[in-house]
Amino acid sequence: MQLGGKSVPFEAILVSDMQVGFMERLPNLPFRLTGLLEQVPPENLYFTQFHNHAESLFHTEQQWGRFHDSADTAIVPELQKFVQPNHAFKKYGYLLPEGLLLALGEYKSVGIVGVNTDICVLTAAYCLWDRDIRPYVLADYCASVKGDFYHNGALDLMNRPFGPQTIIRGLF
Repeated sequence: MQLGGKSVPFEAILVSDMQVGFMERLPNLPFRLTGLLEQVPPENLYFTQFHNHAESLFHTEQQWGRFHDSADTAIVPELQKFVQPNHAFKKYGYLLPEGLLLALGEYKSVGIVGVNTDICVLTAAYCLWDRDIRPYVLADYCASVKGDFYHNGALDLMNRPFGPQTIIRGLF
């Protein structure tokens, strides 16, 4: 795949949880992603959307009652134009849904962008790795709602299981 005239080592991009409810602390991330996603063939873009439910441990153990409806769960307006039919996958926990993993199974490598670097991006990298799909994390297009400390900590953490070549910085 070519992005910005550069060859990149991944064949598709997974956009993790770029939902309205996560953007309160990250208002600029959708705009950064727009420039990147405009260069990717739509059929090579995949999205996850976290949905909470009343019986989930997020709700019962962490008293986190959000992400029940579209006020939080909708893909941010700036990125909705990139979502293709059958390329957005709901998830109810940390792991990638089986349908998404099956769809991504046609690729040998996938770039990951979105939120939260320290939770869902990290988990996505493990899920892909376990399916023999090489993950690449586009660091400049990921963030954590808890700030740079968690974002950078997660990037550092990924060096050990996946190697330093996993983290791609300065793509543009």
